[in-house]
Amino acid sequence: NLSDFAEPNTKTSLYFISVENNSSIRLEGECEPGDSFVLYRLFNTLPPMVLSTDISNGTVSFLDQTADIKNTINDYILTRYNHCGVAADSSNIARNILLSVNQNGDLGWSEHEPWSTENRIIEYTIQSKSSSGWEDLAETSSIFYTPDVKGVRTWRIKATTTSSVPNNLNYGYSNEVVFDYGFDSSLLDTFFI
Repeated sequence: NLSDFAEPNTKTSLYFISVENNSSIRLEGECEPGDSFVLYRLFNTLPPMVLSTDISNGTVSFLDQTADIKNTINDYILTRYNHCGVAADSSNIARNILLSVNQNGDLGWSEHEPWSTENRIIEYTIQSKSSSGWEDLAETSSIFYTPDVKGVRTWRIKATTTSSVPNNLNYGYSNEVVFDYGFDSSLLDTFFI
């Protein structure tokens, strides 16, 4: 019975999720120091995958290098266990931003979780990769964007919230996608120089 367990002083939560280097997912969270916890990746049809039981001092920091970040929205949950090994409570669901591009070059992405379910204000910044790094192209509160560009572009989405998030981790990135928008005629001006 869950009512048999004391309410923790630190709420079990996953407050940060972000795709890192277009290859893995970084998770950050917090939990009651001294209790046992397990970090799971959830699947629709399979049992949950145990990712970590190595949680110390009430903090969670994990890099999931096995997640499919290019094709899948990955769900994570942190579960607190009592001294008898019975689940006492769980965190919110944390979910990565999955960016996709359709045949017309329109961008669409999944909402950042947990922020959208917590009704936090979220701004999404559409970023384009250049030779000098990532450039901000536009901001929106929508989860769709139609770029007006030419040439081959690499895109990612940066979610930010103005709400307070522990350790100033008020951002999260999507995976990267590449799309060819056709010939950029502005390059002709410099081609013959």
